[in-house]
Amino acid sequence: MTVRVDDVEFADGTTGTWDVLHKGDFALIVPIHADGRLELVRQYRYPPQSWSLEFPQGMIETDEDPLLAAARELAEETGWRAGTVRPLGRFMQAVGFSDQFCAVYLATDLEPGDRSLESGEIGMTTHTLTEEALEQAIAAGEIADSSTLAAWAMVLADRRQDPDRLA
Repeated sequence: MTVRVDDVEFADGTTGTWDVLHKGDFALIVPIHADGRLELVRQYRYPPQSWSLEFPQGMIETDEDPLLAAARELAEETGWRAGTVRPLGRFMQAVGFSDQFCAVYLATDLEPGDRSLESGEIGMTTHTLTEEALEQAIAAGEIADSSTLAAWAMVLADRRQDPDRLA
């Protein structure tokens, strides 16, 4: 991760500086079981010094296909493997100060497997929620991770485009 300060000229001709955070892109995956339940993880996040309930997500390694990164994060963090993974889109988490993108994928046809947590993920737990429970957790502020909120909005938008699809 790097931070740079750019000298900029704004649309009105004035000048100033703009701080830009450069951090590698990441992938997020929304795992949906055949019965519609969703798989999330509860992970300790250092910056807010608290636990966060969120969809599996992680950095895309250099030259790694984002789809493979999403599938890797799903397996590492939850143990589940997806028979089908399809893209939902991309978003920028902090467009005002960062150039980082998140690639979002939907995972279906889930099969159980073994987890493989990284050192910073010790204590991470998996949580299977119904859509109703997920939305209640969002409304109650129990899910505050912006990536998870954006991904869920993408799932709902995708569903409106094709209501016959599972997600």
